[in-house]
Amino acid sequence: MKREAKWWEKEPLLIMEPATTWTDIDQRDPVAEAEKIAALGGNMTHVHVKWPHLDPARFYFSARTATRKNRDYLAEFLAEAHKRDIRTVIYFDVHTADVAFGRRHPDWRQLTEDGKPKQDVYTVHTTFCVNSPWRDWVFETVEDLCKYDIDGIFFDGPVVFEGCCYCESCRKLFRKTYGKKLPLRTVAAKRKDSAQWANLVEFQSKSVARFLRDTQKRIKRAHPGILFYMNGNVLAPYSARGADNRKLIRETDMLGAEGGFLHGDLRNHPIFKPALTAKLLESQAAGKPTVVFDCGGHKPWTFSALPVGETELLFAQTIAHSANVWFALCGEPAEFPEQVEVMQRYNAFIKKNREVYIGTRSDARIALAYSQDAANFYAASGVAVSDFTKAATTEKAGDVMTEFNGFYDALLRGQWPFDVIDDVNLDSGVDSRYDLLVMPNIACLSAKAARNVKKFVAAGGNLIVSFETSLYNARGKKLKNFQLADVMGVDCAGGVFGPLQWDYLFPQGRRSPLLKGIESQYVPSPNFGLKTKSREDARTCLTFAEPLPGRYAGDPSKSDMPFLVQHKFGKGTCIYLAADFGNFLWKFRLEECYRILWNAVSRLHRSPVRLEGLPRSVDISIRKKDTRTFIHLVNCTSEVKRPVANIVPVARGVLVLKRQKPLKQVRALMAGKDLKWKSSGQEIRISLPTIGAYEVVALL
Repeated sequence: MKREAKWWEKEPLLIMEPATTWTDIDQRDPVAEAEKIAALGGNMTHVHVKWPHLDPARFYFSARTATRKNRDYLAEFLAEAHKRDIRTVIYFDVHTADVAFGRRHPDWRQLTEDGKPKQDVYTVHTTFCVNSPWRDWVFETVEDLCKYDIDGIFFDGPVVFEGCCYCESCRKLFRKTYGKKLPLRTVAAKRKDSAQWANLVEFQSKSVARFLRDTQKRIKRAHPGILFYMNGNVLAPYSARGADNRKLIRETDMLGAEGGFLHGDLRNHPIFKPALTAKLLESQAAGKPTVVFDCGGHKPWTFSALPVGETELLFAQTIAHSANVWFALCGEPAEFPEQVEVMQRYNAFIKKNREVYIGTRSDARIALAYSQDAANFYAASGVAVSDFTKAATTEKAGDVMTEFNGFYDALLRGQWPFDVIDDVNLDSGVDSRYDLLVMPNIACLSAKAARNVKKFVAAGGNLIVSFETSLYNARGKKLKNFQLADVMGVDCAGGVFGPLQWDYLFPQGRRSPLLKGIESQYVPSPNFGLKTKSREDARTCLTFAEPLPGRYAGDPSKSDMPFLVQHKFGKGTCIYLAADFGNFLWKFRLEECYRILWNAVSRLHRSPVRLEGLPRSVDISIRKKDTRTFIHLVNCTSEVKRPVANIVPVARGVLVLKRQKPLKQVRALMAGKDLKWKSSGQEIRISLPTIGAYEVVALL
């Protein structure tokens, strides 16, 4: 029997949030606030009914937990929202609280290792613990919110903050669960392959999930039609904040993350962050809807707006992978007319073409793997800056995040549609629709995942791996050899070496097709390599050069240390890169490195689409629905700066398809025009219109 879809699964959600957070609710006009959302083209909003942070003296709705009777703004706003068909979701902040409120409940607060309360959240706030008696206060408040005719509740957080939590509730529950004393985080983190660290990480993520599960029970008991979700995790270790998306989605109705929150110096940040997040969430959401939280502000400057180019890319990348849109302005709409115009234009387009954004599936044939296990338990894993975490880098080779970013960037520039999958996908078995799996330093791998990868390649799938992939088990324990050694055609022969600051790679024997387009005999080497030994049935295409004592110390000389190894396994092929190749690519963007990876992908993958005549800064994805195909093009071409002020339109491009069933119509939805096409051999060539930031080509 087919499950009936919930309301949040039937339409694209356009969650618009004008910046009213900093306006005292006593001064707000519910009519004006509802009109702002309607004018932006939104069909849903997060309504703030407390001000400014968690404090029961500042509740603007009726609740038993309120300590002062204020204006019932929620009731007033709901009446106005309903008149305009705007879904209303309560914004419930469960990660920051007023310090005075915290002082009244010392047993609720998150404590650091030294027993002191955490009270530097956003510099000036405190926070509460999900295992403390505060839980019951939250549940009671939620029950009272559910008495209103609301459409949903959104939790911002909960978060287990850095260095926390060592409150009495956590100490007791940890001892009850594991029979041991709660370990100090600073001590446990020194050995990420230890049981201490694994227990601490799992305890905190399960605590957050249990808090959500108990909350959801109360919400669904009140009304099963109330949407419940929270602010989940981006591409980052969940050990940094306790939010494991795989656990979260079991207790919520939708999976979301701040993929569109841009921080600090954007020159060093991936321009593809919203798309990356949308892809990751889709793989983790177990078929439930996803949402990317996009913010119009350039963090940490709360009231500084991103330029229009960045705003367009936030929208375009989010919807290109069928994630719902949440967009927050950083001030009143009248202050930011350019951002408002983008919001209105995209919202109107999505409403007009709603079928493009509901119930589609990716038709990519490449899977790029990300390992949450490696992020949590591999020694060389860092943390990106966010509203919940500080940036944390590592001096060790093989950083999981930058290795992934380098491969993502190369695949994007190669203009291949691809998905992002995680450990759980690998544990379940590699989907047979993929013909290529890319594993950028997936160092930590379960035995089950390793078996599944072997089956995938033996059956005819292809594989690209780098550095220490499969050299550790799922909990960071280093093994004697790669779990995928039979597939890779190499054995581990020692440890990591480097840094190689000015060294090279040498072609080995007959020049490999993997070096096509590279004329120089010397190819710059990544900074760190891994000592390996090729097996007899594998082909070594590149080796490391002997390290030079200085960059002007003479010609490089060959070594016998393999760098690029090609190996046939069953019906499939594996290409192994014995270095932190993605890190090097992300840092330096050298053309030779791109060429190596592009050549490898081209030999192992036959894409159903390609672009001609357009710059490599145009990203492509394919979505299918019934008999229809939608090809999304996101144009990141700009004026060589970030933040991106303006998108440079691109023209005279051609979309080339492998011959398929006869086409009845090809339409560019953003341009609003039918496109011409012609058949040529086994291909169909479609002439594209001029593309601004975004276009969708519908094949009908």
